[in-house]
Amino acid sequence: MESNEKEPLLSNSSSKRVVINVPDSITKPEIVKVETSKPLPQEPVAAGYASGIYIMLFITFLASVCFSIVLPSIWPFLRDVMHSKYSIVGWAVAVNSAGSFLASPLFGAWADRRTTREVLAATLILMIIGNVMYSLASNIWMLLAGRFIVGVAAANYAVAQTYLSYVTTQENRTKIMALNSAANVLGFIIGPAFALVMTLFRFEISGIKVDAYTMPGYFSAVMSLFGLLSLITLKEISPNQKKSKKPATGGSSKSIGSGFYSGGGSVKDISHILKMRKKIPILPVTVCLVAYFLYTASFTVFETIGTPYTEEDFGWSVSQNSLMYAALGVLCIISLVILQIFVRFFPDRVLVVGATVLMVAGFVVLFDIENHLVSFPRFCIAVSLVSAGYSTAVAVLISIYSKVLESLDQGMLMGWLSSSGSMARIIGPVFASNGFQYGGGRLVFGVMAGLMVLCTLILMGSYTILKPKTTVSTANSSINKPTE
Repeated sequence: MESNEKEPLLSNSSSKRVVINVPDSITKPEIVKVETSKPLPQEPVAAGYASGIYIMLFITFLASVCFSIVLPSIWPFLRDVMHSKYSIVGWAVAVNSAGSFLASPLFGAWADRRTTREVLAATLILMIIGNVMYSLASNIWMLLAGRFIVGVAAANYAVAQTYLSYVTTQENRTKIMALNSAANVLGFIIGPAFALVMTLFRFEISGIKVDAYTMPGYFSAVMSLFGLLSLITLKEISPNQKKSKKPATGGSSKSIGSGFYSGGGSVKDISHILKMRKKIPILPVTVCLVAYFLYTASFTVFETIGTPYTEEDFGWSVSQNSLMYAALGVLCIISLVILQIFVRFFPDRVLVVGATVLMVAGFVVLFDIENHLVSFPRFCIAVSLVSAGYSTAVAVLISIYSKVLESLDQGMLMGWLSSSGSMARIIGPVFASNGFQYGGGRLVFGVMAGLMVLCTLILMGSYTILKPKTTVSTANSSINKPTE
């Protein structure tokens, strides 16, 4: 069979001449033979950045611990020490998320321009300061300020997601992002479990009180210090790894991972920035941001009113609520393990819809038109469905989002996703605390069920546009091109 030389259909960052033999008469897809004097750059492989991946998972775990460790005790802390009203609980949770919302895009852009280690070091130092402020708080304003600073520091979740998106391929990204979600859920488990242990401490050193209310902040500060030390061994993403995420016809030799700045730190020209922004798939990105907002807002409701709800309905203490949060975290981990099986048989888009339906079912079970409280068995079934659905949906949605952003600057765009979740954690807690106080469970869970139905309809209607780019394998490389 004769063949024609066509060039340059494929090129790498070194601008080497590559010749691809393509048959004149093609009736079926065939293996493409690539002739080159040197191997082409490979897509980033997660195995080559194993230590970096573990550090990112630890950072994600740490941010989750710093959030969840105070959940069982923050309402008693506000009530017994600050003598605050219940409505303050929503603001105490929301102010933490407000910090993440404001800082996420800034840290994402910072990570694009500079190094991952630099950004994470700054956030971990802030996390230490914020947690110590929380524990030393003598009034509501100092407590809120401490939680706000911890929220700002927790925006490093976007930086961790960006790092993972650069060192994974489409084939293993769902698995790695699921592990990242598992680390987040594991922190949600360990945090309340630590809070349970914190109830055993009660002493005072030089006027500094250490008890069930203040110990969570001090412990989180120590954990943050360990996270800071772990950055010493972090392997940074090399320019070649960042360039390998560029489109084949990008036309620019600048690193795709450097955001609005080149690798040397000079500002890119305006025309290049505008061209880069035009490549953003607006509809898929918008759908993912909306879905992430709805997931987070719905689950944040339970995070906010969980302790007051169980106190009123079942008379639970801080220790019992800590056990409840830990049990739900274990359930989330189990659901993520099961997800690893399902991803082999179902596409991400099917899985995310199925997980959303689980959340709908959970909130419907919690909704009672006659009484705003439900029985214990009914409560257990409902929160189990919501927790399993939430952990699975978020893990799969992050994978979908990363895939539709292939070959784009993911630092800033992952910051958008994190900001969407942070905005939900601002609105959700305020609505939950006030809605529960004045409308009870009927109002709160009824609204959440409606939001999840809306999310299901959006995802089903967007099934086609959420399809990621496909990868065509060759002898020495992977060619990414849009699906027809």
